[in-house]
Amino acid sequence: LFSGPIKAYKNKRISELLTSYIVLSICQQRWLVKRSDILIKLSYKYLGNKLTDSLLRATFFNHFCAGESEHTIKPTITYLESNNIGSILDYAAESDVIEDQPNDKNSKNQANCRVYDYKNEELCDQHLKTFEKCIRAVHSVTPTGFAAIKCTALGNPELLKRASIALTELRKLFLKFDSKGTGFVTKDDFIIAYDKFFKGGDVHKVFEQCDVNKDGCIDYIEWSNGLELEELHKLTAYCRESGPLATAVLDENERILLKRMRERIDSLAHLAQSLGVRLMIDAEHSYFQPAIDNITTILTKKYNIKYPAIFSTYQMYLKDSRSRLLIDMERARKGNYIFAAKLVRGAYMTLE
Repeated sequence: LFSGPIKAYKNKRISELLTSYIVLSICQQRWLVKRSDILIKLSYKYLGNKLTDSLLRATFFNHFCAGESEHTIKPTITYLESNNIGSILDYAAESDVIEDQPNDKNSKNQANCRVYDYKNEELCDQHLKTFEKCIRAVHSVTPTGFAAIKCTALGNPELLKRASIALTELRKLFLKFDSKGTGFVTKDDFIIAYDKFFKGGDVHKVFEQCDVNKDGCIDYIEWSNGLELEELHKLTAYCRESGPLATAVLDENERILLKRMRERIDSLAHLAQSLGVRLMIDAEHSYFQPAIDNITTILTKKYNIKYPAIFSTYQMYLKDSRSRLLIDMERARKGNYIFAAKLVRGAYMTLE
């Protein structure tokens, strides 16, 4: 489409092309974009709500959005289908970590407690209901179509960030166990490395838990499958020293909140599968991605048995995307489930 303008725009009216040109030209003016909120408020004040809403709907909204409801999106989706273009219904809701600003200069000496706002949980439940409507709308308009969700809309982003740190440290620990750099850890090497970092516990039980193939050695896929995020605190309780992994594991409250997040996302996956809709788990900021990948992997194992119901997303601007993609493809092959993915450049490239 991008190399053939005639093919891309042959079904567009001149008025539509002109409107799109004006909208995109305005978006290129940084001084206008930076002051857009102020300009919209002034428009509401002096032009009124009705006229301002009409202008926005006829220009920016119509260019970037398909509609607001199942009824209003149907003409756009039908038009795209008539030109052999599929649709992904995406409700724009996501969150980011907000860094707390210290109230006084002595705050650095105070105890650092991880506090999660209950209102955030209520908002996540509201987003859940909205995503459910999106999935049902997809089924109604395009029965085998796609819906996309964002994990940060269904759980506290700070929790996702902490879970990602724990998973990253767990991967680093595997590399320490794999001292020879072969990609595999034999039982003898596992016992030696375990004794180096841990004191007590049942080393043989931990190894057997990871050694799914029962071949006397484990690779990273078996390692990450066997050591579950919610159970890491049981392992780190035997750490000889309180290192990065020990400090990164989730506490009891965080494990409860993570369970709730998983339940919300799992309910959406179950609904999508029951309706025959494909569900895409969107990629987000890189400091959330390990936790999002972990959630997606568990969903694909459960729901991608008969057909690809769950799709992962890989932002290819990240240097580790290709290796993660290959690992997940191999994980699906070993787990005997269907691998499905969406490859994108990455929406957060300019931020990161």
